[in-house]
This record gives sequence, C-alpha cells and structure tokens, in this order.
Amino acid sequence: ISSAAASLRGQTIVVKYGGNAMTSPESAKGFCQDVAALQKLGIKIVVVHGGGPQISAMLDKVGVESRFEGGMRVSSSEVVDVAEMVLCGSVNKGIASSICSSGGRAIGLSGRDDSLLQCTKQENKDGYDLGFVGQVETV
Repeated sequence: ISSAAASLRGQTIVVKYGGNAMTSPESAKGFCQDVAALQKLGIKIVVVHGGGPQISAMLDKVGVESRFEGGMRVSSSEVVDVAEMVLCGSVNKGIASSICSSGGRAIGLSGRDDSLLQCTKQENKDGYDLGFVGQVETV
C-alpha cells in the first residue's frame, strides 16, 4: 500500500464518509485510523461526512417534523437548525477528535464557515420544492 500511496504523497484526496461506515463504533474507529495512516504517508485528506440517521434521531427527540420527497429530506428552517447542530456540533467534532486520537490531525469545518461552500437552491427530480436544500456549485 505504501508504494501505491507514494504516488499520492502531497496530494489532497476528498473522502465521502457516511452510510454504513458511520453505523458502528468499530467502523468509525477504523475509518479514523485509516485517515491518520494515510496522513502519515503524506496524503492530505478532506473528509466530507453525512449524518442523516443522527439528524433524524435528533429531529424526533426535539419534536421537529421532517419528511422525504423522492429520497431527499425536505428541509424547513427548523430542520436546518437541527441538522446544523447535529452535523457541526456532534458528528463533525466527533470525527475530528477521533482522527486526532488515532494519531492524525483534523479540524471540523462547516460549509457555512467563511462561505466555504456556495450553493444554489435545489428541487427534486419531480420539481418538488425541498426547502433549504441546495446543490454545491463552488468550494
């Protein structure tokens, strides 16, 4: 693996972390250890994470109604507030902390920080208004 990684030394790799990889503590720990190992080989890793199940659990806990249209969550301003709280305050910080505990380096950022992500409003494939859901246009 280190010979294959040598060609990536100094490059930035974006990794999507979500779904089943986030469902168990063992998988989460393994993911964070892998990120730390790749960093030690000189590869810069940017983790873009999900958190849908965690958002759904918190929406239920605080009593905010949520629904899906065409497989996408319809996001009212209340849903966005809860999603931001969960993703930025819990999921993001937990991932960054675990990468650091595994010997890597990480900080947690939100797409809202310093207008990091620029988005345009998105509708689902049937033209249904999904509320505050957007398509990333620029980073």
